[in-house]
Amino acid sequence: SGGKSNQPEEIVTPKKKDAKKAKTTPQKKQQGSKHEVTPVSKKSSPRITPSTTPKLTMDVNVHRLRFLKLNPKSILAMASTPTCTSDKSSPSPQRLAVSREGGAVELLSPQDRWVSVGTVPGVRGRDVDALVWVCGKHGNESASGGVMMSLDYDDQSHLIQNADEQRRLFGCSRDGTIFELDFAKKRHKSVMGSGGGGVFCLASLCSRGKCCCSGGKCGGYFAAGCEDGSVRIYRASSGEEGSFPELVSTLPSAGNAILSIAWVAGQSSNDDGGMGGSVLFAGVADGTIRRYDCNTSRVLGAISTGSVLNSSKDSTSVSYRWNSTLRMTVENRGLQEATKVWALAALSDGTVVSGDSLGHVQIWDGMSGTMTQTFDHNESGADVLCLAVSD
Repeated sequence: SGGKSNQPEEIVTPKKKDAKKAKTTPQKKQQGSKHEVTPVSKKSSPRITPSTTPKLTMDVNVHRLRFLKLNPKSILAMASTPTCTSDKSSPSPQRLAVSREGGAVELLSPQDRWVSVGTVPGVRGRDVDALVWVCGKHGNESASGGVMMSLDYDDQSHLIQNADEQRRLFGCSRDGTIFELDFAKKRHKSVMGSGGGGVFCLASLCSRGKCCCSGGKCGGYFAAGCEDGSVRIYRASSGEEGSFPELVSTLPSAGNAILSIAWVAGQSSNDDGGMGGSVLFAGVADGTIRRYDCNTSRVLGAISTGSVLNSSKDSTSVSYRWNSTLRMTVENRGLQEATKVWALAALSDGTVVSGDSLGHVQIWDGMSGTMTQTFDHNESGADVLCLAVSD
């Protein structure tokens, strides 16, 4: 009443006063601010155009297995196929045999991205502790390598298959057996006892790539280091069913188990596969390295056991006799237990490289028996179990 309107008076709160003041008064720029934020309009945003080149896709079936528990077995031994240095055009593919814990042996192809081309299942209680290849060359395969590039795919595959069939793989075990690994039938064949207890190591002249070069024919010899301290040399059999490796020589006993062998072929002119004039080094469990020399002689009559007989045109026989000529002793550091020589490697100039249970890698002069260099393989003193050299 009294001239006043009936409309309720608007109550202005402090927040509303500030809002009205913000609408009426322009916002002042802050002095001292160096950067101004300007809004970006939608029209100025870059326009993404689809690519004209098609995307490369690959149609692959992927299978995911959650229930498969793959437990790889430990590797016990490895051996690569021998390569003859005189026949570089040989069609023989490279193969690597791998022995695993449990007795299984795999055959891998390095040039095919390490694909497995064969396998032999293990035998219960028989781990394959060492492997060795025998090339089995007959001396008439060199001509096939020269025409390898002029053959078609089927002929090349046939030559590669023949080369795989000629090369033979032998293994040994600490249960005292020596056997041949048959990848075609996936079994151990020609199983025989060593006669010297457990077998710890194997070596062949074919591994040096020279047995096929001197006489043009592989002699098929390989050596086995036995528990009784002897090194026994065998000749590979014909490979027929029921045939076994032939024992051709037994070296003088070293008195302790032979743990490693290195064999260097000789320069004999006879067609003996490098046996004549060869030198063999043996690592013994008593901490020594023994050197054995093979001497060649011709006889007219019968000869004693432990020699190899070769027939010749003049009705004489070639005798190969082994003599222990040198003994080298590795470091012991004052320990009561003897140092084990686990690994040996020999070069053609007579240099010997050894690896032992103290973690030492030592270089020796194989002619005089003098140690020229020594290295600590690791700070923890772990055993050196294998060596690889390039000669």
